[in-house]
Amino acid sequence: MPCVCLSHPSCPVCSNSGCRWNTLLRRGTITSIWRIFTGTRTRSVQRSRRSYPVSSSGKTCGSPARCAFSRCRGCMLTWGKLWNNAHKPEEVEKQLDESLRQIGTDYLDLYLIHWPVAFVPNRGVVPKANEADTEVELDLETSLVETWKAMIALPKSKVRNIGVSNFSVAMIRAITAATGVLPAANQVECHPYLPQNELVEYAKETGLHLTAYSPLGNNLKNVPKLTEHDVIQSIASSIGATPAQVLIAWAVARGFTVIPKSVQNDRIESNFVQVDLSPEDVQKITAIGEKEHTRFNIPYYFVPRWNISVFGEPSEKEAKNQIKVE
Repeated sequence: MPCVCLSHPSCPVCSNSGCRWNTLLRRGTITSIWRIFTGTRTRSVQRSRRSYPVSSSGKTCGSPARCAFSRCRGCMLTWGKLWNNAHKPEEVEKQLDESLRQIGTDYLDLYLIHWPVAFVPNRGVVPKANEADTEVELDLETSLVETWKAMIALPKSKVRNIGVSNFSVAMIRAITAATGVLPAANQVECHPYLPQNELVEYAKETGLHLTAYSPLGNNLKNVPKLTEHDVIQSIASSIGATPAQVLIAWAVARGFTVIPKSVQNDRIESNFVQVDLSPEDVQKITAIGEKEHTRFNIPYYFVPRWNISVFGEPSEKEAKNQIKVE
């Protein structure tokens, strides 16, 4: 697994929010992506399956991004994600097949359960009881263990490895105990405000691979940007790096694969500059989360609302539902 992967919010290179092959990208962006693909060993494509059409005709198109993908397929890891509306066992392989069709490949190297939250099936990507409803209609019957068993049963010819995303240590322990199969990877929000110390220790013990999304944090809350944090700025200045490079290096030093997201050509290339941090600097950055704990991605505050507690955060205490693990 590479240490740093490309993440672009509107192209098929590492997008958490779903992506379309027919999205029109600036030529410069594709050039930057292609330069990185052909000039480094860090090559990974992530594809979040959320029922987005590839084109109006349902066919994959010959965009620059797709051309780059087809030329590099043998030297890249391709990822996909099972969306929440396909957690029922009978839906899992169907959605994998649709993802393979849309991407235009025969197999994925890694397939993840996107969230430990099930939506009712066959009602669209974000189902609601009616148009006026402000909440997603949840499937409270299908358990994580049931979905994980269906993932385990997927043909090896279609997917090489299976994993999860946004799962806690307790959830991973439960599905592993029920099936005897440890996920290959867990993709989670991770940055100095949310260092995920428990997961890091669990990964060291078990060999679970961790991937960090939102490694630079974000500005969805009234919280100082991590790139402007005094500790990050000081370390960046002392080693001649950018704050973003320091944040990425911190996550890599703790064992994460990192997927920073950017649409700026210079930032895309800058994110791949390798920076070495001292153990003391790593510890200074990790300590930020002890006093300034912040999780940016909480489904209870999504629109429409997912009325379920996913992480057990204090801000989720009003949620009416809990994850059904077994």
